Amino acid sequence: FAGLANGETVLTGDENMQRRPIQRLLDALRTAGIKTSSRDGYPPVRIEGGTFTGGRIDIDASVSSQFVSSILLSSPYAKRPVVLHVTGRLSSLPYVDMSVHVMRSFGAEIEVIESSLFRISNRQKYIGHEFTIEADASSATYFFAAAAISGGHVVITNLSPESLQGDIRFVGLLSEMGCRITNHEDSIELQGGKLRGIEADMNEIPDSVPTLAVVAAFAEGPTSILNIAQLRHKETNRLKAITAELSRLGAGVELHEDGLTIHPHPLRGATIETYNDHRIAMSFALAGLRVKGVVITNPSCVGKSFPNFWEEFSKLEEKE
Repeated sequence: FAGLANGETVLTGDENMQRRPIQRLLDALRTAGIKTSSRDGYPPVRIEGGTFTGGRIDIDASVSSQFVSSILLSSPYAKRPVVLHVTGRLSSLPYVDMSVHVMRSFGAEIEVIESSLFRISNRQKYIGHEFTIEADASSATYFFAAAAISGGHVVITNLSPESLQGDIRFVGLLSEMGCRITNHEDSIELQGGKLRGIEADMNEIPDSVPTLAVVAAFAEGPTSILNIAQLRHKETNRLKAITAELSRLGAGVELHEDGLTIHPHPLRGATIETYNDHRIAMSFALAGLRVKGVVITNPSCVGKSFPNFWEEFSKLEEKE
């Protein structure tokens, strides 16, 4: 969007955000006529806007689907129609599907060919209207996981089983692990059960990986999580972070090039390093439902995506 605005915009972030590679997006923006500069491909990023010409844009989205969504959402306002070619394997595909859905609901004209070619018209701009936003499936995963770990029961309302949100698939993984799922028209109910290890390709739902990894530590038998190399480029290197903190709790973890295998062992209390990563903090808090002495450092980092997480989490504890 900074590429659409006249003048110069500087985008930066905290220390972790400044370690996230963004060069592939900057290269794509330059082919669309937008002048950018950065610190060797990392934030801060300087953008000279008002020059989004459009045309053909090639983008490698193997690191992040956000690169694709950012270009898609801006394209109706380019000076020419945009033809976006996605190279490499598109990670986190459901997030792109959601972007396309929202664009169309606000009037954008977009053609999608096999999730690797997008044609966006610049003739039709967005048209404002009322739009219902359902519950966030990523945030819901922590409460589904809480019921799974504790053998409890939870109902998440305002969330359809048919949601386009990728993390809705997390519920299916918990079902494979032994939980009982009941789907309603606009809510999902989960009853915890005896957990067993599974093998899961989570390339399309990487935000749920830390949560499933913690659940896996309470299962019988190993759990392998595959095809998630992109987690090395999140707020922190989440593959290393998950490995370190599960090991700190006493679980056995094998770190692979693009995944993890978790071997359940008797767990112990520990002080968990969050690396200023909201998803590490919320996921590892779940371990405290079954293991005494779990302490989460820098708990305020959850504010990035779920500011009232601890308030909601305490309600679970009250019911136990």
